[in-house]
Amino acid sequence: METIFGPLAHQIPASLKDVRLLYEFAMSHADHRVDDWSLMGSPIYVIGIIASYLITVIFCKKIIVKMFYSIKVVQYLHPYNMILLVANAIMGTMFLWHIYQVGYNWRCQPVRVHGYHELNIAQLMWYFFISKIVELMDTFWLILKKKGAPLTFLQVYHHSTIVFACWIGARFVPGGSSALIALVNCWVHVLMYTYFKLKSMGMREIVSYKKFVTIMQMLQFLATIIHCITAMNADCNYPLFILFWLMLYMMTFVILFTHFYCNTYHPSVRSKAESKIKVKKLK
Repeated sequence: METIFGPLAHQIPASLKDVRLLYEFAMSHADHRVDDWSLMGSPIYVIGIIASYLITVIFCKKIIVKMFYSIKVVQYLHPYNMILLVANAIMGTMFLWHIYQVGYNWRCQPVRVHGYHELNIAQLMWYFFISKIVELMDTFWLILKKKGAPLTFLQVYHHSTIVFACWIGARFVPGGSSALIALVNCWVHVLMYTYFKLKSMGMREIVSYKKFVTIMQMLQFLATIIHCITAMNADCNYPLFILFWLMLYMMTFVILFTHFYCNTYHPSVRSKAESKIKVKKLK
């Protein structure tokens, strides 16, 4: 411990030393190709971004509405949605191209650190992570559109946790099976931001398209879970801990999006369930 903390090592509680050792152990397994890339040096930066996001959307909604009450949200949503639509389409296309060139195994693919295409895939994983930071603005627009009305847990949980999840992907496994999952996510987001773009243009006939987007998101989560299970059984030298954690993480989305789907598209099912609960309580 002297090499880590210097002469003050004996004054530091053992528990903090253990945390430091755990951190150093984890970072020793990071992909060193990304060491000098922006926001990759330490998790403290991304944790700060997430903390700022949570404080803003939970405690400062009324302040945001007061500060930006005069702006027309729609005129900003047009370029915003288009930028993210195009960005995801470009990333999705580039992922597909480089993955095809190196011949990834869709069942399970380890991270490779050598080669032109692998470096480009790692760079795409970084851009993918940055895009998730930009997407935090989704919540900002929602606050302005709803005039500070309460946000759903799904909205806040999804955007805050996905940023850190993508940081882990870019820092520790910027390639392999991570790239396959990011590829699918990019194209699902192309569909999603296409819907947002059309909606912001006032096209009411695309309302049914929202249900299709939700279904595609849920299928994406299920596909990721299946991929994680398959990859764990394939033993292809992709980190098992990452696969197991990702599988559990995707399960939380399946649960939350299923709840959202039922409440949004089948409210009668919820009403019947609530009625049964009330009847039981009366009895």
